Amino acid sequence: WSFDFLINRHYYLDPAYAGVWSTLMMPVPGSPPLEFYLASKAVSLIVGVLFVFGYRWIGHAFHEDSQLAQGSLYGLFIWLFGIVPALLAMILFIRLPLGLIGSWGVEQLIILVIAGALTGRLMGKRHPLAVA
Repeated sequence: WSFDFLINRHYYLDPAYAGVWSTLMMPVPGSPPLEFYLASKAVSLIVGVLFVFGYRWIGHAFHEDSQLAQGSLYGLFIWLFGIVPALLAMILFIRLPLGLIGSWGVEQLIILVIAGALTGRLMGKRHPLAVA
């Protein structure tokens, strides 16, 4: 179970939206099966690796005094230029409640800023892949 599922369970279990979820997530009405959680963890690992690689590549562009602030700005940057456009496209193309999409946006903002701060702190100001 995730925090998102606890908050948005009424959307996920609403029969009106049953057709929008993948068969991996909801092969039958009800809670997702174990396979979905395992696939979700694998996807999260891949996205995390890409996030850290992106920070190593462009993190130097965020000129802040602290590593936490630098990483937080990176997380905000990813949210603003990655997540927000994806959510806006979702509103246009997929029949989902705005409350759910908004919840995903807030959740991703929190996650990415915290992940950015942690990444900045753990990696420091040295960026071996950065162009000087």
